[in-house]
Amino acid sequence: MRNVITRKTAGYFASPYSFSIDLFLVTRYYVGVEWRGKRSDEDLTSKKELIYKGALKAFSQHEFSETTMDYIAEVSSVAKGTLYYYFKTKEELFLYVLEKGIDTLIQEVDQVIQSPLPRDEMLVKLLKVHLKFFAEKTELCQLLMSKFWGTHTMQGEVQKLIHRYFSKMEGFYTELQQEGYISATANIRTLASSLFGMVMFTALREIELGHEVYTKEIKASLIMLCNGVLKAEQITPFPHHLSLEE
Repeated sequence: MRNVITRKTAGYFASPYSFSIDLFLVTRYYVGVEWRGKRSDEDLTSKKELIYKGALKAFSQHEFSETTMDYIAEVSSVAKGTLYYYFKTKEELFLYVLEKGIDTLIQEVDQVIQSPLPRDEMLVKLLKVHLKFFAEKTELCQLLMSKFWGTHTMQGEVQKLIHRYFSKMEGFYTELQQEGYISATANIRTLASSLFGMVMFTALREIELGHEVYTKEIKASLIMLCNGVLKAEQITPFPHHLSLEE
């Protein structure tokens, strides 16, 4: 290619014709490089997403110890070599799947916390966000509820990932408590754990029974159970005007 670019005679291209040919070749070369690069990036993203979905399905349906990389490659519809290109071990892949799922939930929580909604409405919205999240991501819900976390070393890594979520929620609940929206007698850590477990287990049980999860009845029941969290003298617990349609 360099020969094409530098091919000159006495400081000029050999002829108008050769100039046109050279310009065409140079343009095609650089456009081709850029196009191949973009296609490669898209292919890489696509392959990794296939692996994520396949691994999530495999880990959610089988015990960690029984799930092999060969099986994950098969479920993901990728070659085993491709799988090992991205993830050297099953433990690394498992943590990636869990981290991506938890980060997605944290992002959705952040959108609510950073919104201009009144504080009491934020609590209602957060309940809905959690319920909808687990209703749409049933395999992640099953994975989080699983007891089979692999080796003791990896279990510590899993706990670190889950701790990121609880740190976010506990920080938000602490702010509400300091502002008087949550009873001063409430234990924030217990509150965060209880609300998370209540919503996730509700979703999981409905999924196992083959029922729809994100319904008006379930949302209303969860909100009713959480009424006691709010400080009665500060605000009216979960205003009735809030829509359950969202």
